[in-house]
Amino acid sequence: MSEQSNSERPPSVVTGVTWYSPDEWSIIPDHVADPETFDYPYQEWLNNAEKTVERLQDAKTRVYRIPFRIDDFLVWCRQKNKQPNSEARSEYTHAETKRIHG
Repeated sequence: MSEQSNSERPPSVVTGVTWYSPDEWSIIPDHVADPETFDYPYQEWLNNAEKTVERLQDAKTRVYRIPFRIDDFLVWCRQKNKQPNSEARSEYTHAETKRIHG
């Protein structure tokens, strides 16, 4: 039995990336504690996010794009007693990644 090369091995690291739709991107600033985070155009965010996903995949990381829905996020924040900010969005994405993909 031959050993798999590094390029054939499945990724051992799994991560979720918060994935915004254009519609969500446009309404998020009205509902979060850090609206300045969304002060640039959606297309710029999308280009950066795609580059991040590509870098992670190049590093043999399995990447899941976790759809972000502001209503679900705000409910989660209330349940967890969290401010709706970037730290909470990261925690939410991590929790959703585990919930959806185990």
